[in-house]
Amino acid sequence: MHVIPITSKKHKTCIDIGNILINDEEIQKLHNLYENTEDNNKKKKIKDCLKYYSNRDNVISYAIVEHMKTISKLSIIKPINEFDYINKLRLSDEKLEEIANEILKEYTI
Repeated sequence: MHVIPITSKKHKTCIDIGNILINDEEIQKLHNLYENTEDNNKKKKIKDCLKYYSNRDNVISYAIVEHMKTISKLSIIKPINEFDYINKLRLSDEKLEEIANEILKEYTI
């Protein structure tokens, strides 16, 4: 599996992909679920997710195309728990196109 690392530090050859980790719609869903859940175990798990993402507010992410590499699927970070939305995050078509163009520039003659 090929991956492009992301960082919060801007470099001259990186692509700004915005505040990808903070999805307001998903966070609102978690808040609503927290308010409507009576199970304390579920509430704790939801609170863990909310706490994790609240610490990353206003953090801009940058894709570093020149550091693209092959990794094992085992190296991919797993979601915190079943309420984590990390595996639902998607970049816009425009950002994907920008990354694809940068890959072509970086790895072709």
